[in-house]
Amino acid sequence: MATTHETPSTEADPGFGRARLEAISDGVIAVALTLLAFGIHPPTPAPGQTLWQAFDKQTLGEIGLFLLSFFMITRFWLLHHRLFRDLPEFVPTRFVIVNFGSLASLCLMPFATSTYSQNADDVTALAIYSIVIATTIILLTLLFQLTGNRSWRRSLVPPAVVLLAIPVGFVLGAQYAPFVWAALFLVGGDQIHRFRQSH
Repeated sequence: MATTHETPSTEADPGFGRARLEAISDGVIAVALTLLAFGIHPPTPAPGQTLWQAFDKQTLGEIGLFLLSFFMITRFWLLHHRLFRDLPEFVPTRFVIVNFGSLASLCLMPFATSTYSQNADDVTALAIYSIVIATTIILLTLLFQLTGNRSWRRSLVPPAVVLLAIPVGFVLGAQYAPFVWAALFLVGGDQIHRFRQSH
């Protein structure tokens, strides 16, 4: 059975209501998920070409990266939901600040996804995408830290895997980065939660 970690408010910091913070967090995440689809440009058939023939490598790449980013954000939401499940009614200001920082990073996901999908061979676009994902994961890890989790070293494995794609992109090419991110499936999206349960 998971141990509930309290983050009690003090008289100097009465904190903020968990319910309202969770509501706005869910809203931001929902908008970020929706905006991801705007980065997919529908194919335009050339004269004498069918719509099916117009689906080129660019369009397929945009769809593939959309699915990857969608998976990343939904995993973030699942962990975020588990985190809030154990919080007290009021949470301290520092937790609220870090939470909004993680949401700000997550809001950049549609931009980073479009940038990389439209510049799949550009290492700079790859770096932008990787840094946004890694920053979001790190801030989520910090949120767990603020609730009493002490296994942060192993919880940094996922962002390290994400950032590993940047040197791989320099050596092999930016288009090979998704193979590195596939390792996240092996690392496990709920790694942080499992470590938290064990402490």
